[in-house]
Amino acid sequence: MHVTSAEIKNKLSLIFSYNAAAYKILSNMKEKEKYDKNLKLLKPDSKMDNMEIAKQRFMEGKKTFKNGLYTEAFNLFSKAIYFDSSVADYHFYLGLTYKHQKRLRDAEKEISMAIHMKPREANYLAEAGYVYLDLGLILRAKSTFEKALKLAAPLKGLLRD
Repeated sequence: MHVTSAEIKNKLSLIFSYNAAAYKILSNMKEKEKYDKNLKLLKPDSKMDNMEIAKQRFMEGKKTFKNGLYTEAFNLFSKAIYFDSSVADYHFYLGLTYKHQKRLRDAEKEISMAIHMKPREANYLAEAGYVYLDLGLILRAKSTFEKALKLAAPLKGLLRD
């Protein structure tokens, strides 16, 4: 492909005009502040923003889940995980939603993820046990329930006092 000098001149002129516009904005404090504000509005991609969005979606999801709106809860929990996949409760509640939708393999996967993240959470283990029962995995269910009971036993002792 042959590039003519006129095409090169046009491209260089365009680059120069972009550079001149950038210099004009960056060298004027008021223009730079306005540019920075617009940039923040267009690009809210900081980690904290994602975590906050995830938390909001999760809280909305819990409300809809409690109201029996499992499809809507599924969407909200999925969005929470999209924005922050590091929270065990998000996976656990998505797993519960799958369980209510009779998508047991998906429920097992999400609850297992939650257990991997928080292995000492008795509630997670108990729900996994119920999923295993529904899947017909009796021995796995029994083992999982036993682990949950061992973790819950110290808590039970605290409740007696």
